[in-house]
Amino acid sequence: LDLGIAADRKDAIAALVKKAVKAGADVIVTLGGASVGDHDLIHDVLTGEGMQLDFWKIAMRPGKPLMVGRLGDIRC
Repeated sequence: LDLGIAADRKDAIAALVKKAVKAGADVIVTLGGASVGDHDLIHDVLTGEGMQLDFWKIAMRPGKPLMVGRLGDIRC
């Protein structure tokens, strides 16, 4: 299921997350748009939608803002 490209706004990202949930996605994979700090909209949106965070920020470059969690039955 390709949800397309979300604008760099929390409401746009949240709309696509809700669409994935409604479609019964097994996994949500985001590419780009992840950061650490004020520009980390993905983290804010997914946790705001109820994602249980397994881990976030690993000591690896590139990849430091890597995040894994669960939104209901969906792996994120």
